[in-house]
Amino acid sequence: IISFPQNSDSTQENSEKRFIPQPPKKLRNDNNNNSTKPLFIPKAKFPQLSIDYHSKEFPEPKEICENSPFDEFVINVIYNPIHKLSVVSKDNFISKLGKEFKVNVKRGEVVAIEDDPYAYTKSISQFLAAQVQIRVSVFAFSLVLSWMMEHRPEEIDLIVVPDGGCTFHDYHNRAMYLGKKWIFNDNGLRSDNFASIFELDSGAVNDSAEEELEGNIQISNDLILNENEDKLCSSSPWSGYLLYLLYPPNNLWAVEAKEKFLDNFADFFELTRKECENLQKNIFDSISGNQTLCMMNEVNDPFNITSDPMVTSYARIYIPFSSLTDVISWTMDNKAAFSVGYELDTMIIPLSGCSEAFTSFALRGGDQWPINDFALSPNFNFKENLVKRKNLNSFPLTENNS
Repeated sequence: IISFPQNSDSTQENSEKRFIPQPPKKLRNDNNNNSTKPLFIPKAKFPQLSIDYHSKEFPEPKEICENSPFDEFVINVIYNPIHKLSVVSKDNFISKLGKEFKVNVKRGEVVAIEDDPYAYTKSISQFLAAQVQIRVSVFAFSLVLSWMMEHRPEEIDLIVVPDGGCTFHDYHNRAMYLGKKWIFNDNGLRSDNFASIFELDSGAVNDSAEEELEGNIQISNDLILNENEDKLCSSSPWSGYLLYLLYPPNNLWAVEAKEKFLDNFADFFELTRKECENLQKNIFDSISGNQTLCMMNEVNDPFNITSDPMVTSYARIYIPFSSLTDVISWTMDNKAAFSVGYELDTMIIPLSGCSEAFTSFALRGGDQWPINDFALSPNFNFKENLVKRKNLNSFPLTENNS
């Protein structure tokens, strides 16, 4: 996980202390020499400590956005430029990506636009870390994303956004991520000086991008953590994936937004809700056969089920590999509050057969919910599925059960 130095607690406390101006002495109560309390405190404008970028005082920029399906996606590789292992991991990741998708690089379907180790120092940059921008066409997106799910080192994070033609909206409302969720420099996203990454000269970029991606970087092996060869994970690309739509059951706005999202999804893809709710009994089971896109079960209380890795309410959708790009594209465009009335959290996992599917392999949108690690433990007995946890608060102590 990449982290950068933050303001110390003392600095933060000092910044939050507001100076209250005192009126002239002649306006104070001179009858009591021990009292310095002013008769009034004049109005003063204080600098705001934070700004709501969706408020009337600071509205979202007016942008003309394209709707899904999107033709291109941008994947931002976020890394720590002052941490050697993070830099080397980034270089190694880009090098492996170029070798794995050499044909796609030559076709211009995978293009490295720039590596900017000083992005976080620029006021017109939306990033608060160093980053590499990689453009991926719709034809290679599913393959590239699946490979990144499996091979992303923990020292880097990935931000995945569509090319919807509106930078602020794409990054704020449509972005999904692998690893840590980063906040953005909103001033950079709304700056008139911001150079759109999609307006670069493609001819000039492709030559340098091909050299960058084909791996002319020498990697120091002693700084790269070896991948665990004993993992039970199957290799990408996987035949199937699951979309989890996550929401708190006690939030009526989220519940209503969930209903709207699922109804819209069913209408757009011509499906029926819960049509394959029993498709997967074990969370590690693969789904064999030529299973098509279908909507699975909707669970309101997974926090009462020991074998369920989720700790909040959810609905599941099965995604075959052939539909992965279409579903991600539609989800990016329809999970935000402007579409369903309340921002929903999503998580797309591969059916890789291992616990990493719910952690390091997961593509998330919105907030990251914790995972019930007990359910992912290899020692857990999944044959005892749907085991209910005992809630002592629900069973008052009596002479029989005390």
